[in-house]
Amino acid sequence: MKRLVALCAALLAFGGCVTPRGGAEKAAFASVRKALPGAKVRRLHDGVLYAVATTSAPARVHVVAIDLAQPGIAVKPVLGHDRLDGGTTSREPIVSMARRTGALALMNGDYTSEERNVEALTVIDGRVLYSPDPPKRAGMVIAADGTVKFGLFGMALNAHERRQAVGGGPKIMEAGVFRWDVSTPGLINGEDFPRVPPGRWDIRHPLTAYCSTSRPKTLLLVAVDGRSPGVSLGMTPWELGLLLKNLDCQEALRLDGGGSTGLTVGPVLMTLPPEGYPEGRPIGIALGIFHR
Repeated sequence: MKRLVALCAALLAFGGCVTPRGGAEKAAFASVRKALPGAKVRRLHDGVLYAVATTSAPARVHVVAIDLAQPGIAVKPVLGHDRLDGGTTSREPIVSMARRTGALALMNGDYTSEERNVEALTVIDGRVLYSPDPPKRAGMVIAADGTVKFGLFGMALNAHERRQAVGGGPKIMEAGVFRWDVSTPGLINGEDFPRVPPGRWDIRHPLTAYCSTSRPKTLLLVAVDGRSPGVSLGMTPWELGLLLKNLDCQEALRLDGGGSTGLTVGPVLMTLPPEGYPEGRPIGIALGIFHR
């Protein structure tokens, strides 16, 4: 109890003390506190927690924990300007997306191409908007019952299994084990990444990932700020893997990172904006958490 009182006092300046409600919130809170000692935590909604902490590296880490079994929230992708195609003209800063949609929180998602806002499977409210055949990169699907899966998905999934889906890649955790195989040029963990220059992953970058935990229907969105000496350097994939493991992630997907890394809480950008983009670099798609 003394420890909880001390934690409450430390969090007052951050918007109040969070006393976890229910098993999913308690488990997420415990995982965040274990992985990120001293993290400041806010409740955005019943079943939705936001935490931020800075490691000794330094690396500033943002985590949104979502209980997908909560009846009052919905999680789904948001396209830039609600458009799939259009190339660079259809991309949108993440703060603009947050204002336009009224999301509780938004985090960046899939990579973009010259032709469209996404490169992998994209499903919104059961409607399949894009489905490469065969799939070359992994994605995340959320079933109608809140179950989360990560992998290479095509049209084989039925409508119940793919209520929402957002792409990215590569898949970097399976059964709690981190994997990062770049031994074959143009591939990461067997997924198609032909434009990645050799040696890129030996240095720290801003990074983004989604993961599921050992508790059913709990989803974590993780963003790491970077490229800001003295504030946050970012992480290598291996450092991200250790962080995800400490957060109790069992399956995880990396997303577009670097200057595209972005997280909003309400209409406020919580991550560091890239130079020249105070509302975040225009992106093609984000994953949003909403009031139902």
